[in-house]
Amino acid sequence: MFRFNGFTQKANDAINLAIAQASALGHGYIGSEHLLLGLISAEGSAAAVALASKGIYSQDITAILIRIAGKSKQTTLDHNDLTPCCKRIFETAVDISKNYGCQTVGSEHLLLAILKEKNSAAVMLLKELDIDLASLYRSMCEVSGVMTGINER
Repeated sequence: MFRFNGFTQKANDAINLAIAQASALGHGYIGSEHLLLGLISAEGSAAAVALASKGIYSQDITAILIRIAGKSKQTTLDHNDLTPCCKRIFETAVDISKNYGCQTVGSEHLLLAILKEKNSAAVMLLKELDIDLASLYRSMCEVSGVMTGINER
């Protein structure tokens, strides 16, 4: 388990689930698509609640991901295997968190940062599921209270 300083427990759970999912799929990197999968899988997190409210579930994302990127023998990955896009998402999430006066980065900030990364694999997966990204963004803000600066613990 990796611990990212300045991130909530739920955000850390999501990141570790992303690493585990990428490893289990046999991928040699951790991309935005894996982070999306980790966010969906982080039970009880603001991001998981918002995604579920839009009918987005891990099995749907996993199926598309396997179809597009394949599945191989399990690999061993760590935080050093984050793609440049995934690193940008982390940086954007930190900025979003600070902009709303939050002391830590939560799953809600990670999801909002993914949605801002318009050309990411995660956004492409959401589009393939015919998800209205603007509506998801609004739902994420409502579910998390991010517009009022409330952060998950």
